[in-house]
Amino acid sequence: MTMTEGVAQLHLGEYNVLAQDASSTDVFAFFVNQGLPLEFSTRLLEDLWGKTKIVAGEVIHIGKIIILKIVEFIKENPHMSVGTAIGAAVYVLINAIPYIGPFVAPLIGGAAIITGMAVGSLMDMASKGQKIDPSFLGLTQAVINSAKKFFELIIDIFLILKVDFEERFCS
Repeated sequence: MTMTEGVAQLHLGEYNVLAQDASSTDVFAFFVNQGLPLEFSTRLLEDLWGKTKIVAGEVIHIGKIIILKIVEFIKENPHMSVGTAIGAAVYVLINAIPYIGPFVAPLIGGAAIITGMAVGSLMDMASKGQKIDPSFLGLTQAVINSAKKFFELIIDIFLILKVDFEERFCS
């Protein structure tokens, strides 16, 4: 379940304090130890780590907060995260095939990402002792569960950073 706006504002301050002390080396090591591809880990840190915004005279470490939420998500869903990363790697590899890659990559890569998420979600459920339905319906439920968790992550990040978004886009 996604958080409320009040809880999100509380989390913004909390995450900003955590972000100030966060180490990119520790986060990078965490990603690598989780089995995420080096390219993903490096790109994520390069693109987001240093992004900040001044809100009401205070520096908000937006990039670090987003990365910390991703780390939290990976800790809660380790298999799904790795499955998604593997699916994304398959997409990149297929896209690199000369001539036909760019045409088939969206279809095959999308299926690989969804399958990776679903299988990873089933593995996470099994590791938590939850009963797994091995039928097609069970796999479908895992896909829906994966998508729901992913979009909850996105919504939580947007709620935490709502102050910045409102200032940037609504003023």
